[in-house]
Amino acid sequence: MRIKHILILIFLIFLYLNLSCKKLNVEKLTLLDYSNNNKIPKINLIKSGDKIEILDLPYCKKKFRVEYGSNINYIKNNGRKIFQDILKPYDQQAFIDSEKQGLTQISWEKSIFTFNNKPVPLELHFTHKNQNTHKITRIIFPLSLRSQIKENFSDDLKENTKLSILLQKPSDVPNLLKGQINIGKIKNFSLCEKEKYKIEQDKFFIFETPNDETILIAKPQIFDKELGLTILKNLEEPVNNFIKN
Repeated sequence: MRIKHILILIFLIFLYLNLSCKKLNVEKLTLLDYSNNNKIPKINLIKSGDKIEILDLPYCKKKFRVEYGSNINYIKNNGRKIFQDILKPYDQQAFIDSEKQGLTQISWEKSIFTFNNKPVPLELHFTHKNQNTHKITRIIFPLSLRSQIKENFSDDLKENTKLSILLQKPSDVPNLLKGQINIGKIKNFSLCEKEKYKIEQDKFFIFETPNDETILIAKPQIFDKELGLTILKNLEEPVNNFIKN
């Protein structure tokens, strides 16, 4: 009888430790130390439909601070992404580890990621270019739509953190016109302090594409469900940015 109780106790301890590790898996990831010239891993997706699990990527500290101004331009839909090009990239400055970057594009794309093995429906990209080296760095925000089809992939999201940048309502989204770029409304991109605070980060999942772009994946954010589903409805398959051109 005593052996039975011991075995039950061992099983319960194992179960507790296993659940605790799963819950804290982000915090337990080893931070990359770039002072030792650690190489950022490259990811190359061969097949269409392949997914990347975000929590399998290395985790690092990189301070991301923005000094974005105002940009007025058309919202476009080329079928793979909905985006706005920045007319004066180096007037829209970001600092990534104190290195000055210019914002070249804001875009929404169908996701090729999973988070905790749950599909990420939508991503918000801020694409930057270094004026001196011309290297591209993309900050990607996984977006949770809080929909009834269980698109929630993180338990850490708060209901009051809805991210609303550039697109505010479904009518702002250009319709999908297959085989051509649909030019939608002229919209003013201007970040308020609340939204600026949400996009500034200091910890990221990181990897490089075969084209030497650095990808920094930030913590997930909540996005308006109706707006997010409208964007998804007007996009084709995700852009596969991780095959070498």
